[in-house]
Formats: sequence, C-alpha cells, structure tokens
Amino acid sequence: MTDVKIAFLGFLVFNSFIFNILGVFTPNWTSNRTYLELGAGLRLTLASSFMFGTLALSGITFALFLYVYYQVKSNDYSSSLRKWFRIINLSSIIAIILTVAAIIIIATSNSYNMVSTPQGGPEPVTLGYSAWLCFISVILTVAIASISEYIASEEC
Repeated sequence: MTDVKIAFLGFLVFNSFIFNILGVFTPNWTSNRTYLELGAGLRLTLASSFMFGTLALSGITFALFLYVYYQVKSNDYSSSLRKWFRIINLSSIIAIILTVAAIIIIATSNSYNMVSTPQGGPEPVTLGYSAWLCFISVILTVAIASISEYIASEEC
C-alpha cells in the first residue's frame, strides 16, 4: 500500500509534466508577438533547446516515478529503490537549471530588443504566459527534488 508521500510526489510529477508541456508548446513566451518574428536568433534557439531538454527530463522523471510507484505499491520501500529516487532527484535538479537558464536567456534578450510602439517609442517586451507556466513547473520540480531526496534518505 502506498503512503501520502509517494502519492503527493506523484501529484507533483504529473502536474509538473503538464505545466512543462503547456509552457513549451504554447507560443506566448513574450508579451509581444513581433518580438518572436524579429527573433533574437541564437538566444531563442538556445532557450528553446533548454526547454526541450527540460521536457525530456520531465518525461523521464514521469516514467521513473511510475516504475517506483508500482515497486512501492507491490513491495513497499526497499533499499534498491533509493537509487531510483536519487535519479528522480538528479533529473529534477537538472530540469530546474535548464528551465531557469532558458527563462533568464529570454528575459535578457528582451532587454536588448525593444519593440517600437505605434507612437514610435520603444516598449520593453515582458515574459508571456508560456514562461510563467514553465516557472510554475520549476516550483513544482523543486518540491519533487526535495520530496524524492527525503524519501531516499528516510524511507529506503
């Protein structure tokens, strides 16, 4: 029988994966669509590569969690599951780093590319809802890393 910790970890893993998918595949990374058409070239390519890497890590974390969940459900916590919880922790930390780096790259690209308003003055471009969805995913991923490390050190 599973306990509250593994169920809450599953809730976080699933929601983080969904927020990552929504953040990566929605088009509103900045507040102004013309910014994306003008493009920042290499910076946006690097940021999107980081986000696809984060999405891949989220998928791997989701698959690892399913494996761990069924192992805990059938055999309770065993010492052999410690490494799987630590791998979930490691993939979560790498996903956090990649997502934060992508958001920083896009935010700094915004400060260098000002879009002209119809009145002729520059208007700063702010982060759109896609970046904020990925930021929510980062917050959930921090909780995933913390809980998986706790389970690895206390339960296994």
